Amino acid sequence: MLYSKQKNKQKGFSLLELLLVVAVGAVLLLAGLAVYRNVTDNSKVNESIRLLNVTKQETQKLFQGEGNYPAQGLNDVLVDSKAFPTSALNGDQPRHPYNGDITVTGTGRTFTILFADVPEASCIKIGGTFAAEDADFVDLSIAGNNMDAGADGVFGALELQNACDGDSDMQWEFF
Repeated sequence: MLYSKQKNKQKGFSLLELLLVVAVGAVLLLAGLAVYRNVTDNSKVNESIRLLNVTKQETQKLFQGEGNYPAQGLNDVLVDSKAFPTSALNGDQPRHPYNGDITVTGTGRTFTILFADVPEASCIKIGGTFAAEDADFVDLSIAGNNMDAGADGVFGALELQNACDGDSDMQWEFF
């Protein structure tokens, strides 16, 4: 008799066990998506900083010894001289990793690099790239507002957070 009861017992998972497995899977999936988003954002920030540095160095190299940067057509000169990586070009228009335009303009003895439409969180991270103590760095402007570096020459996170509101235009000026 005991043998027949065990034989008729059904095997399988209860509804509670299945729900628990689905819930654990959902939590792991959400955690994985958050990590993926963070890695992707950091990758774009790093690529933006690299692109900013390459653009600055190539502009300085092209006009070394000239004395002045041309007020017009500087973007075209940089594109023609292949100063921008091909991955940053959309046709003849240089673009940063957030798909906004990059515009380089000369202003006499200095030049500016403009990144248009940088997302807020990335603006805060990219804004600290150059400090006032950097020899070639002149100024940082976010959304048309000049940024003031702290006493240590570094742009503070709070000031950057206040300046970066939504998709902001970021403009650096260099010698």
